[in-house]
Amino acid sequence: MDIGLIFYNPTMNKIYLKKVDENIFDIIKFEKEDFINQVENKFSISIDENELSEVFNLNNTKYFLCESDTLNAKDIEWVNLSELISESFINDDEKRKILNYFYRLNKLKKEKLFFDLKSEDKDKQEKLEKFILKKNKGISSDVNSNKEIIISNSSNEINALNIDIDKYSAHSLEDLYQFAMEEIYQEFINIVSLNTNFSTATYYGLTGLTESGKSYYSSQLDKNFNYWNLKIRYFIEEAKFLIDEGQSKLLELYSINLMLDFAIFHYYKDSYAVESVYSLNFHNQLKEVFGENYNLIFIDAPENIRVNRSEDAIETLKKKDIKKKAYGIDKLKDKADLIVDNSRTVSYSNEQIKNFIGCKGVL
Repeated sequence: MDIGLIFYNPTMNKIYLKKVDENIFDIIKFEKEDFINQVENKFSISIDENELSEVFNLNNTKYFLCESDTLNAKDIEWVNLSELISESFINDDEKRKILNYFYRLNKLKKEKLFFDLKSEDKDKQEKLEKFILKKNKGISSDVNSNKEIIISNSSNEINALNIDIDKYSAHSLEDLYQFAMEEIYQEFINIVSLNTNFSTATYYGLTGLTESGKSYYSSQLDKNFNYWNLKIRYFIEEAKFLIDEGQSKLLELYSINLMLDFAIFHYYKDSYAVESVYSLNFHNQLKEVFGENYNLIFIDAPENIRVNRSEDAIETLKKKDIKKKAYGIDKLKDKADLIVDNSRTVSYSNEQIKNFIGCKGVL
């Protein structure tokens, strides 16, 4: 086992990293045996092993925090914590673990969306701002708010999104609102994607038609492998208190953002089952936000088997299927990372999922 040392300067809020290439960093590592002497010889400092704080474990390496402000070595430099999110690491999971750790210590903050409304007609601009705030409790005009979408008019925020409402030919306030909220959505998805750097979790979205078995296998991942089963409906209901229900895309995106917050603070969990991915649009958002850390599992079963499982009449089940297909569920089969043939035994289906996620046990 190796030892990784994260040297931290609390005064400057910087960490000391090894520069591997022009824009690539790595945590400084030592062999576990006699690593204190290795550190002292390399940096000409004295450290007490009892004062080191264990931060995390990763790939057979233990990482410790060491506060210092006197280090100086070739090919090693101090990096601002606030800039760390945009830097590249040899091991991306190391970067995410560090960001998560300092975020939980309130040394780092997630990115927020600041936006400005621009118009030659100040009365129109003011009315639209009030309309946005009235319909979306999760949006604030206070730049010091803890909310994640903020109207920053006159605050001179460097990275504010400028929404020029004069470029739209719309005459009604409602039309201007729709255009502005679309621009907010397009930018907020970039913000949420960036903030996934604060979590190392992997998400397994389960989907399928009515009575296909998705709820059962979500619960089994939770029960037997401790992959917590996140009910997306819960996060959507929470998001409804913050985002206008008429803004369906932004509402779904905000629910994903709430799910991400949950994962960030439950940092000790590596994997989650997401029940259920109920539409093509929702899947596309999950994929854009989480990228390779999101996998879609489609539970597939023929109609006759699903009918036998259902307590509903066949006509009712078919109506439910029609509704699901209207949301694009059938199209998700072509986008799935794994299609589970759930037409045979439970153990047969379990084995397919187990092989895909690389688990060692038996469901």
